[in-house]
Amino acid sequence: MPAFAQGDQINSAVADATYTGRLRNQGLALTTITAASVSLTRASGVVLANAASNAITVTLPNPANAIGQKLMIKKTDSTANLVTIARFASETIDGTSASLYLINQNESFTLTSDGTNWFSLESAYGATKRLCRTLVSLTAVADIPLFTVPAGRTARIDKVILEGQATMSGGTSSKLKIGVTGNSFNDILGSAGITFVSATGTTLLAIGQRIDPLDVGDVPASVSVGPTGSFAAASVIQADISGTVVTAGAIYVELWGNLF
Repeated sequence: MPAFAQGDQINSAVADATYTGRLRNQGLALTTITAASVSLTRASGVVLANAASNAITVTLPNPANAIGQKLMIKKTDSTANLVTIARFASETIDGTSASLYLINQNESFTLTSDGTNWFSLESAYGATKRLCRTLVSLTAVADIPLFTVPAGRTARIDKVILEGQATMSGGTSSKLKIGVTGNSFNDILGSAGITFVSATGTTLLAIGQRIDPLDVGDVPASVSVGPTGSFAAASVIQADISGTVVTAGAIYVELWGNLF
């Protein structure tokens, strides 16, 4: 009796019916990768990418050889090193020629092929991801680096989330702007930034309160918001604290978006 491997083409005649298809098993192969460049095959199955030591580029197999196969790729480490999922050749992934990126720990993509192109099943290309979460002190005028766009990439920022506590002292306003030095930090929140306007001694953010500038309904009346932005490779996105500094307080600044 011949031995078959997963993905082998078989033809089987049973009674008066004929079946033509590819042999599948119930389980998927499991592979852990750490090398900077790895080419997958149709039988790769579940791929755990540990990018703790270096960024990883995972190249998909020829879609013509992986019809209906499931490939699951997951980033397991907590570093800032990217896991890039690249095309085999000129095919598309969800209709685009761009690669996919795993940015944060435990993010994953599950993909399948129709013989010509690749499609994501359990994640969506272009989905907003958290690019950073940085603790920013509000007690001194300063510029605090938040996120550096990796070489060869472009970052799109979709939203900013603030979380923390701040209390005003000695004035009536304190301003937070987010962007790059060359544009006076006006890129993401506009020239107005996020301005906290309050009487001295008033708590501006309660502990754990979140502000998402893209969802106007969640923004207190004392906070002004502006547009989002996109940034070229090597751009250093910073938080700029100006105006009247607070007596006490720090906030977590989260940037959400994607890399291209």
